[in-house]
Amino acid sequence: MSQLFSADIHIHTSLSPCAADDASPSRVVHRARQRGLDIIAITDHNSCENVEAAVIAGERVGLTVWPGMELQTKEEVHLLCLFPDVRAATEFQSLVYAHLPAVENRPERLGRQPLYDEQGELLGECRRLLLVSSDLGLDDAFKIVTRSGGACLPAHVDRKAYSLIGVLGAVPTGVPFPGYEVSRPQSIPAVLAACPWIHEASIVASSDAHRLEDIVSGKTSLLMAGPSLAEFVAALEGREDRKVVVRQES
Repeated sequence: MSQLFSADIHIHTSLSPCAADDASPSRVVHRARQRGLDIIAITDHNSCENVEAAVIAGERVGLTVWPGMELQTKEEVHLLCLFPDVRAATEFQSLVYAHLPAVENRPERLGRQPLYDEQGELLGECRRLLLVSSDLGLDDAFKIVTRSGGACLPAHVDRKAYSLIGVLGAVPTGVPFPGYEVSRPQSIPAVLAACPWIHEASIVASSDAHRLEDIVSGKTSLLMAGPSLAEFVAALEGREDRKVVVRQES
C-alpha cells in the first residue's frame, strides 16, 4: 500500500562552498528530521564526498537519505543527479572529477569545502575547485546517471541562472528527463506556460537549502510504496497510484 513521504531532494552540506560551514551532514540530517521530513537528497556542487556520512547519520535517526550531486554541465546548467546507493554516487563522482578543471579551490574568495564524518567530526577539506562547470554535456550526464540506476532532473527550472530553461530557453528533445525541479511552488504556472510540454505531475519543489534554517518541510510529498529511488521515478511518471504532491504556498 502506498503512503505519503515528505521529501526534499535538493539540500547542500558545507562541502558546497556557497553553503554555511556549520551545515555538516549530521546537522543537516537532524534538522531535516526535526522539520518532519522523511526523505532528503544530499546534492552538493559537483561532489558526493559528504554523502556517505549523511546516509549513515540518516540511518541512525530513521531518515532516508538519497545520495546525490548537483552537477554543473558544460552548458552551465544544473542537474540533480540522484543515485540508488553510495557506491553508484562515488563512481559518478570519480567520473565528474575527471571532467572538472584541475584547479584548486580558493577558500578565501569562494568559501571552504569541509568534509565531515557521520558524527560531525571534521575530516579535512576538499581542495578541488567545485564551483565550476564540468565538460560533461546534458545528454551524456543523463545517460550516465540513468545507466547507473539513478534519476536525473533539471534543477530549479524557475530561475534564470544555471537552469535548463533560463540558459537554453527550452527543454532539448531527446533527453527524456523523468521530472523537473522548481524552487518555488508558486512559479509552476509560469514554468508550464513557458514549456507546455512539461507534465505538471512531474514537477517537484525543493528547498535548495544552503543553510540549516533553509531546510523546511512539506514542499513536496511523494505517494509511494516505499522510500526508494525507483519508487520516486514511478511517482514522477504517475505509475499505478504513485504521484507527486506539491504544496501550494500562500
